[in-house]
Amino acid sequence: MFPRPGCRDGYRVLCRRMLTERDILGGLARQKRDEIIALCDHPLDFHGRGGGGRSGLLYGIPYHSLVPAGMKNLLAAGRMAGFSALAASSCRLSRTMLQLGEAAGTAAYLSLERREDFPELPPGVVRELLQDGGVEL
Repeated sequence: MFPRPGCRDGYRVLCRRMLTERDILGGLARQKRDEIIALCDHPLDFHGRGGGGRSGLLYGIPYHSLVPAGMKNLLAAGRMAGFSALAASSCRLSRTMLQLGEAAGTAAYLSLERREDFPELPPGVVRELLQDGGVEL
């Protein structure tokens, strides 16, 4: 067993699109599918403050939740991405972080190939290349 507990909550980056509790509770039905680069279904977790376990609906993380506001050549692919505190409680799992890493790597490749900065890169193009590689979105 690791001698210290893992950190479940920490600093997050203000991104062009912040994923919120409302997005999670609404599920995919209320999201723009062409912006989604990762899928999640873990319920919200209030860290012992009551009310945990809400949702469990399939929802997506939009591409611009990885693009820090005001930056053009940086992606935040990890627990620090553009999530509200409650959204982060659902997105924090390793399986989600793996998806975000793959999406960020795909976006980096496309950014170089197309000579476009991350904010201008169309989410649909990132999504399409992920799907071509076998990612289910």
